[in-house]
Amino acid sequence: MMSLPTNSFTGKRVAVRSVSARADVERALTERGASNIQWFEAKDDDELNHLALQGKFDCIVYEKLDLMLTAIWKGDVDWQQWKQRGIRVEIAEQCGPPDWQSMIESVEGSYRTWRRGERRRQIIAAILLSIAGLIALLTILQATPVSP
Repeated sequence: MMSLPTNSFTGKRVAVRSVSARADVERALTERGASNIQWFEAKDDDELNHLALQGKFDCIVYEKLDLMLTAIWKGDVDWQQWKQRGIRVEIAEQCGPPDWQSMIESVEGSYRTWRRGERRRQIIAAILLSIAGLIALLTILQATPVSP
């Protein structure tokens, strides 16, 4: 179940990046006064970034720190622009005590997971390019006449 920190601000126009039960999230945000809630999935992180930079939201709520970090690792969230424009971001998941070691563990774990997926995509791309290269080479060799 999602629970926002007690000192959090939400606002009326809220973007939510969540993977949990929608009813729990909506209930928590409605209690904070949110009336216009827009939902985003992982595939929509770039659209969320675009709308946020246009000033469409008072607040962006991520269910977990990992969801936000993954969007940053992928390059779908321009964190520096968000900071410059004063875009408010809240993390619903309780991250534990606010000490630097637990934060580093969260960031490192998120990055490790993201890199694992990236490596997998890079390996698949390398295999496909190698196969395409071999096919092109075989085509060239077959088209080249053999001289006696």
